[in-house]
Amino acid sequence: MRNPIWVTWRNFDLVLPEGYGEVISGAEREYEYMKILKKLERDGLRKEKYEPLLRLAKDGRLKPSAGAGLGIERFVGYACGVKHVAEVQPFPRVPGMVPEL
Repeated sequence: MRNPIWVTWRNFDLVLPEGYGEVISGAEREYEYMKILKKLERDGLRKEKYEPLLRLAKDGRLKPSAGAGLGIERFVGYACGVKHVAEVQPFPRVPGMVPEL
Protein backbone atom coordinates (compact mmCIF):
# COMPACT_ATOMS: atom_id res chain seq x y z
CA MET A 1 0.00 0.00 0.00
CA ARG A 2 1.38 3.38 -0.95
CA ASN A 3 1.46 6.29 1.46
CA PRO A 4 0.22 9.26 -0.61
CA ILE A 5 1.62 11.91 1.73
CA TRP A 6 5.29 10.82 1.84
CA VAL A 7 5.23 8.88 -1.45
CA THR A 8 6.58 5.77 0.25
CA TRP A 9 5.38 2.19 0.47
CA ARG A 10 3.95 0.81 3.71
CA ASN A 11 5.89 -2.42 3.92
CA PHE A 12 9.00 -3.90 5.48
CA ASP A 13 11.51 -6.69 5.02
CA LEU A 14 14.06 -8.08 7.44
CA VAL A 15 17.06 -9.34 5.48
CA LEU A 16 19.66 -11.31 7.42
CA PRO A 17 23.36 -11.11 6.62
CA GLU A 18 25.69 -13.82 5.31
CA GLY A 19 23.42 -15.06 2.52
CA TYR A 20 20.46 -16.07 4.70
CA GLY A 21 18.27 -13.61 2.84
CA GLU A 22 14.84 -12.25 3.64
CA VAL A 23 13.41 -13.78 6.81
CA ILE A 24 10.40 -11.54 7.57
CA SER A 25 8.22 -9.57 5.18
CA GLY A 26 5.10 -7.56 5.82
CA ALA A 27 2.87 -4.86 4.43
CA GLU A 28 -0.41 -3.04 4.67
CA ARG A 29 -3.02 -4.30 2.23
CA GLU A 30 -4.83 -2.15 -0.29
CA TYR A 31 -8.57 -2.08 0.41
CA GLU A 32 -10.01 0.74 -1.73
CA TYR A 33 -11.80 -0.43 -4.89
CA MET A 34 -10.52 2.22 -7.30
CA LYS A 35 -6.91 1.83 -6.15
CA ILE A 36 -7.05 -1.95 -6.53
CA LEU A 37 -8.63 -1.60 -9.98
CA LYS A 38 -6.00 0.92 -11.05
CA LYS A 39 -3.16 -1.38 -9.93
CA LEU A 40 -4.65 -4.37 -11.75
CA GLU A 41 -4.88 -2.32 -14.94
CA ARG A 42 -1.36 -0.91 -14.47
CA ASP A 43 0.09 -4.40 -14.10
CA GLY A 44 -1.92 -5.86 -16.98
CA LEU A 45 -3.78 -8.35 -14.77
CA ARG A 46 -7.18 -9.76 -15.71
CA LYS A 47 -9.95 -8.34 -13.50
CA GLU A 48 -12.00 -11.55 -13.81
CA LYS A 49 -9.41 -13.43 -11.77
CA TYR A 50 -9.86 -10.98 -8.90
CA GLU A 51 -13.65 -10.70 -9.04
CA PRO A 52 -14.33 -11.83 -5.42
CA LEU A 53 -11.79 -9.33 -4.07
CA LEU A 54 -13.09 -6.54 -6.30
CA ARG A 55 -16.68 -7.24 -5.26
CA LEU A 56 -15.77 -7.02 -1.58
CA ALA A 57 -13.83 -3.78 -2.15
CA LYS A 58 -16.62 -2.23 -4.22
CA ASP A 59 -19.15 -3.02 -1.48
CA GLY A 60 -16.85 -1.43 1.12
CA ARG A 61 -16.37 -4.74 2.93
CA LEU A 62 -12.57 -4.67 2.87
CA LYS A 63 -11.06 -2.94 5.87
CA PRO A 64 -7.58 -1.56 6.49
CA SER A 65 -5.34 -4.46 7.48
CA ALA A 66 -1.77 -5.64 7.40
CA GLY A 67 0.08 -8.91 7.51
CA ALA A 68 3.52 -10.42 7.77
CA GLY A 69 5.25 -13.72 7.26
CA LEU A 70 8.27 -15.32 8.92
CA GLY A 71 10.55 -17.74 7.09
CA ILE A 72 10.99 -19.96 10.13
CA GLU A 73 13.54 -22.26 8.50
CA ARG A 74 15.76 -19.34 7.49
CA PHE A 75 15.42 -17.83 10.95
CA VAL A 76 16.31 -21.10 12.70
CA GLY A 77 19.17 -21.65 10.25
CA TYR A 78 20.56 -18.21 11.04
CA ALA A 79 20.14 -18.67 14.81
CA CYS A 80 21.90 -22.07 14.64
CA GLY A 81 24.59 -20.88 12.24
CA VAL A 82 24.06 -23.65 9.69
CA LYS A 83 25.53 -23.35 6.20
CA HIS A 84 22.35 -24.32 4.30
CA VAL A 85 18.67 -24.03 5.17
CA ALA A 86 18.15 -27.72 4.29
CA GLU A 87 19.96 -28.57 7.53
CA VAL A 88 17.03 -27.25 9.59
CA GLN A 89 14.08 -28.30 7.44
CA PRO A 90 11.72 -30.51 9.45
CA PHE A 91 10.78 -32.47 6.31
CA PRO A 92 12.92 -33.06 3.23
CA ARG A 93 11.86 -31.25 0.08
CA VAL A 94 12.51 -33.66 -2.74
CA PRO A 95 10.52 -33.14 -5.94
CA GLY A 96 7.98 -35.95 -6.36
CA MET A 97 8.45 -37.26 -2.83
CA VAL A 98 5.81 -36.76 -0.15
CA PRO A 99 7.02 -38.03 3.25
CA GLU A 100 4.53 -39.86 5.42
CA LEU A 101 3.82 -38.04 8.66
